[in-house]
Amino acid sequence: ASGSYTDRKIMELATVQSQRDSHHRAELESCKVSLKKLQEALATKDLEVGRLTALQATLNQERVALRRAQQREGCNLEYLKNVVVDYLSFPPGALSEKASLERVLATLLAFSPQDRKKIAEGREGGQGG
Repeated sequence: ASGSYTDRKIMELATVQSQRDSHHRAELESCKVSLKKLQEALATKDLEVGRLTALQATLNQERVALRRAQQREGCNLEYLKNVVVDYLSFPPGALSEKASLERVLATLLAFSPQDRKKIAEGREGGQGG
């Protein structure tokens, strides 16, 4: 008789454990589904962050270009004309005077770093050739 009580108790415990295992499996599956959805949402957000970062870089470049354009608009054209006339009237050997006026022109016309680089490269090419 004691064997059957023990057997019943074992069966009871096995049933309870089986129910726990089923519950844990269902919970695990639910967590896996949630994790997959979160990973997909994260991937979407990563793409959006990349797009917004590129847009921010583009807008920053446009802002810098606009600022330069606004600086040029404020330039006194008569003064600019006089600087250009002075620059063009220097003889070819007057390098320091021309360099001084180039800095003035660069300021008046708000040259970009690329503009300055292009001018320096042209000057170096002209002197070497």
